[in-house]
Amino acid sequence: MGLDWNPLGKPTTGCEHEFERIFCELEGRVLPPKRSYWARLTSRNGLTRGERRVRLARFLEISESPGATLNAPRVGFDREADEWFESYTQPEDTAAILREQHGQYLLWTLPDCDGFPAYSNGGMYAGVGRTSFRAQFLGDAAEMLGPLLERAYANMLASELHRYGEELLAAAVSFAAAHGLDLDAPEDDELDEESPAHQVSVVLSAARWAIFWGERGHGLEVWF
Repeated sequence: MGLDWNPLGKPTTGCEHEFERIFCELEGRVLPPKRSYWARLTSRNGLTRGERRVRLARFLEISESPGATLNAPRVGFDREADEWFESYTQPEDTAAILREQHGQYLLWTLPDCDGFPAYSNGGMYAGVGRTSFRAQFLGDAAEMLGPLLERAYANMLASELHRYGEELLAAAVSFAAAHGLDLDAPEDDELDEESPAHQVSVVLSAARWAIFWGERGHGLEVWF
């Protein structure tokens, strides 16, 4: 299946510190130094399966969906979302599908943006949707990325993702200049996967995706 990126939920207002703490616990990270000494001393990075389950449930409870951030129509709440499903399903199946999808944000109705990358396997298998970036393609630009490629496999908080996006952008700009490529040239869908132009296109898309979601408070969830 390879590597895909999904935007992580962002913390609900007032839960930012708790969100970051749980994220660090789930990732097995040491809590940031700005946290109190006692909080860091008593934190447990080696969580049991039960503890992870409890932490994850709370993490999801205080997380806001990318769909909410983009103000996407919601199934069962917005007629636009219900009508979209009605137009793509058989009448006898519509009611069951609407019940199954109740509460979900429908992103396919929204206009294109950097958060909906061209390089995506969205909708091809479970776990990836319109917001997913096909990060496996970054392997085509290994020479350009160097150590940045390894970091593509790590979950990130929003600030980390935004910073990573800026580093990817800088790498693409430098690589393009070295190869005499115009960053403003229209993208060619028929580019050779080994060509410098293709590598720049993939990394630029990744950079813009990372900056887009990082600016909006969403981190990165890697998906294999």
